[in-house]
Amino acid sequence: MKRWTNIKNIYVKLTDKYIYTYSDKVKKYDSKYIKNGTVDNVFKLIDYLNKILEKNIFKIKYTFILDTLLSNSDLFTFKYVFESMGLINYKIINDLDIIKNHVTDNNIIIMNWSSSINYCFKLKDEIVVNKYNTNVINSLDKDYILMIGDTNISTKIKKPIYKYEHEELVIFNYL
Repeated sequence: MKRWTNIKNIYVKLTDKYIYTYSDKVKKYDSKYIKNGTVDNVFKLIDYLNKILEKNIFKIKYTFILDTLLSNSDLFTFKYVFESMGLINYKIINDLDIIKNHVTDNNIIIMNWSSSINYCFKLKDEIVVNKYNTNVINSLDKDYILMIGDTNISTKIKKPIYKYEHEELVIFNYL
């Protein structure tokens, strides 16, 4: 049996508003059939993803990036979608899997997606992830905030907020 040597890695970030794909550049598609970070209509999402994603399932490895605080039933539903699409070479990760090396004792990272807004920070040697709360973020003893995502957040945050220079790469800046 011949092994495929030129496997192309494609990262896919799924949100309520957009579906981002990244291999050598970012492509952005309008998102459909995802609401509040979860699958709204399984069969329609399968059809839609089959239309926008490349089809060579043996030469492409997909990495799907999902929201950090999804429940097990939501993850099960997404796995069902990907397997029903006929994908055999894929994995599911979340935002935190990508950014955990960028969380320091001095910062907060806000993952501000249209599907959910969460923040994370380091507490002792552990990374804490919570749903977005301006009051809590302002009360944390951190120097600055890094943002990754596609939506705006409250202007009531009192700490300096930084975004990547190449903001159109959203989470893919961290790869």
